[in-house]
Parts: sequence; structure tokens; C-alpha cells
Amino acid sequence: MAADKLPYFKFITAIIDSGIWAGLSPAARALYPALLRFSDRNYRPVYPGTGVLLKLTGFRQKSTLRKARKELEEIGLIVLARGGGRRNTCYHFRFDFAPDEGGTTAPRRGAGEHPAGGEETTRPGSSGPSQGGDPPPPGYNQIHININHQVPQELSGGEESRLAFLKRRFGAEAIDRARNECRLAGLPERSETLEKILYPHAGANEPSWPDLAEDLARQISQASMDRIQNAFLEQREGMFVFRDVLPEHLRAIIERHCENVFFEPEEQASVSRKEFWTRAVDSK
Repeated sequence: MAADKLPYFKFITAIIDSGIWAGLSPAARALYPALLRFSDRNYRPVYPGTGVLLKLTGFRQKSTLRKARKELEEIGLIVLARGGGRRNTCYHFRFDFAPDEGGTTAPRRGAGEHPAGGEETTRPGSSGPSQGGDPPPPGYNQIHININHQVPQELSGGEESRLAFLKRRFGAEAIDRARNECRLAGLPERSETLEKILYPHAGANEPSWPDLAEDLARQISQASMDRIQNAFLEQREGMFVFRDVLPEHLRAIIERHCENVFFEPEEQASVSRKEFWTRAVDSK
């Protein structure tokens, strides 16, 4: 394929110019562009599953992914809204290392900086966090942190962050319905209660294929759902096994809904199933 036909994303040059990139570990350098791959020109939050990130980065262990993710979070390049159950972790991109309009750059790891969720601090001589500037364009990634390292409440890891995540995930209408259910049941309208209503199967030890298929069917076309149904082989020890025949966009959708996914190559499918059942019989 010709070079001008290949899709690409523009890397943030301020990361390189500021020296942050040079100080990152190899694992963090591999993870950051893999996360950017799922975003758009406005750097909106992304929800890639663990499986797809391991594949894109080449990491062999989840512990490597966790360490790289922690490093990016501590240095201030991302903020996490951690998932649970069948929810993927949401990654928000931060850009407070970039120069402001006056040409100054925020310090990387010095005074006035803190990891997400920590205590708020301001620079000497500043009366408080800056609130000025023009409003962002519609759909802009709202986690763009200002030069004083103010972390918006939405991303502080508290109640506002969880409610904002649920609203993006399900929409305002679904949140209103869940809140109405709380009122009718006499339950507190906290994010924890709303999650139990919005994720009815999140508390189960092991989601089933019908549950996953139902979730997928609400978001994709019938033709795409038919392809996924035809590729599905079995649910094996909590792992959803598919034939490795699905296009990349359908694989990404599946991995966004469930991390425990395996795509079995066609030429190895029968052998793998035989080995699986042989081990299962021998263990009894």
C-alpha cells in the first residue's frame, strides 16, 4: 500500500520537546501511542480492553501493562477512570505539560504537581486555579488540565468522576431512569447504586455469552452481530473463544465489552479444543 494511503495520527510534539518522552520507560513509550490509536483529533477518552493493549504493545504480562499505565498516570500524561466487572478502564489524556499562551511550560514533577486524586496545590503567588480562557469546542476532551495543575472534580476519582463516566457510557436518559428507580426503591442516588442498576450482570462471577451478545446487539448492526455469532465457538473457563475470522473493528468492540476474549486461529481450532478437553478430563 502507498504511504499516502495509510492512516496515521500526529504525535504530540510537546511531549518530545519538553523532555518527558526521553524520561519514560520503554513500556510507557509503547503504551502511550497504543492508547492514542483509539482516540481522535480532539483526544477524546478511550476504552481499550486489556487484551487488545497487550496485543498492540507486545507486553507478555499484565503486570507490565499495569506498571506502564501507572507511570503514565504519575507523570501526568493520562488520568484513569477505572472500570470493574465488565467495564473497561477509561483513559483520559492530559496536556498540562504543554506551554500556555505565554510560552511557559508547567513543571513535570516539581512543586505544585500531584497525581490525579491528590491534594490540590497552586504555584506561589497564585490566588487559585485559573478559570479563564475560551470555552472548548463541542465534543472536546474535557480533561485538558490547566497550567496550575488543577484536576477537575470530574476526574478526581470521586463521585463526580464516576457519574460523568456513567453518563458518557449510557447517556443522560438512562441515568435519569436509574435515578428514578433509586427514588422508587428508597435507595441513595449514588454512583455505586446507579452502577448496579445500569450493569445488572456486573455482580455475577462470570458473565455469560447471552449477556455479552445482548450488549453487543444493542450497539452494532444485525449483519455485524451475525458475523460475531458465527465466529463464536464456546465459553471456556470464563474465556469467550471466537474463530479468528473477525475484522479488527469487530474484535475491538468485543474486547471493549469483555477482557476475557481469545481469537482462535482457524488452523489450530480443532487441535486446541482437543487439547482443552483432554486436560479437562485428565484433571477429574
